[in-house]
Amino acid sequence: MRTLSVVGMVLCCSGGALAQGTLLSEDFEGTGGMAPPVGWSWTGSAPVFVLGTNGGYGIAKESYDLSVPPPPTNYSSPLFHPLPYDPTWMYRITGHMYVYGPGAATAAAGVILCWMDLTTGMYVTANNITSFSQFPNWEFKVSPYQAVPPNWLGPNAQFGIMLVCGVGTGNSYAAFDDITVSYDLPWVAVQPRIWLDGAYEQGANLMRDDLRTAGLIPSTEPYSAIYGGPGGETVAPSVLDVTGNNAIVDWVRVELRTSPTGPTVASAHGLLQRDGDVVSVDGFSALRLPATAGLYHVVVRHRNHLAVMTASALSMGLFDTWTIDLRSPTTTCYARPAPNTDLPRRTVGSTRTLWCGNASGDDRVSYTGAGNDRDAILQAIGGVNPTATLAGQYRSEDVNLDGVVKYTGTANDRDPVLVTIGGTTPTTTRVEQVP
Repeated sequence: MRTLSVVGMVLCCSGGALAQGTLLSEDFEGTGGMAPPVGWSWTGSAPVFVLGTNGGYGIAKESYDLSVPPPPTNYSSPLFHPLPYDPTWMYRITGHMYVYGPGAATAAAGVILCWMDLTTGMYVTANNITSFSQFPNWEFKVSPYQAVPPNWLGPNAQFGIMLVCGVGTGNSYAAFDDITVSYDLPWVAVQPRIWLDGAYEQGANLMRDDLRTAGLIPSTEPYSAIYGGPGGETVAPSVLDVTGNNAIVDWVRVELRTSPTGPTVASAHGLLQRDGDVVSVDGFSALRLPATAGLYHVVVRHRNHLAVMTASALSMGLFDTWTIDLRSPTTTCYARPAPNTDLPRRTVGSTRTLWCGNASGDDRVSYTGAGNDRDAILQAIGGVNPTATLAGQYRSEDVNLDGVVKYTGTANDRDPVLVTIGGTTPTTTRVEQVP
């Protein structure tokens, strides 16, 4: 059965959900071969039905008879169906096609997205697929996703899809079946790999997933409340039930910038697995960020670790996926210019981790002075008794990510702060290297 609808799908990104779906799905079965389905119009002779790709019906349209000159603005006799237009969408078309008839050797079947002036027949091509395959060989063709420029033909133009038999001679036909038009918003995809120092265990070369096992990871990302802007990604309980290397450690935020000191141009919130992979909320896909092709620095943030950013801008193509291993010493991260001397990541054996200890959620880790992170931990447990603990809460003061805020004793959260600033001089401060 033919359908004409906009079917939305949720893709992990900020800016709300990226839209993706099908605008037209046409198999020409709806009328039982008695008439073209509702919504289609044509010039020239009426279309005819043929045997479809899997039985049932396809539809065919003849070319103009070149012995009788067509109107000067037309070179063919098309079938046309209007479609919704949005300048932010990327459109793709798919379909099965072949040509037949005495003039088939010089004919072509074309499925064309276009603006068409319904009074003159003039049209402007936006995207198309073409086949020269001859009967009975159906050929399946897929176009790339492409943007469609706005209408400039005038007030009588309408956006839609055109099925046409081009060139050829009289008695040439093009047959079509299973035509679809889908849309997507522009995106690039990234899959960073990081270690959070607070949860990293060097011997196992994995991070602990204590927050997950304690049931403390929230179902909705926490970062839009911290940084503002869009967000709202959620994770299903089944994803948090996964154990082993792909078990979830925590939420992270990924951003794109066009320059090291420039603003964020796109962001997405994802899930960090024990083995260091950052994935979408489905638990396995790369993060899709709403951006066009370009050069981007990639930033990764965690709520109580210092953020990192790639030193070089990466050339990202539309719908490309980049894997960026920020654990590797060969991946250079941005560092602030002199007189800064702080390193963007911590060296742990042969790998690199994000600095932990940012309990207060600013842009540095400090042990003493105003806004220091040691006091934030003490205040979280009550501010009076240093041996008190706070368990069962999702807190930024839990810098080692074990599900318990502790100021003293084994696995306390104060000692990692001291380690991050150097371990010897408590007045030292370590500054985040993302401007």
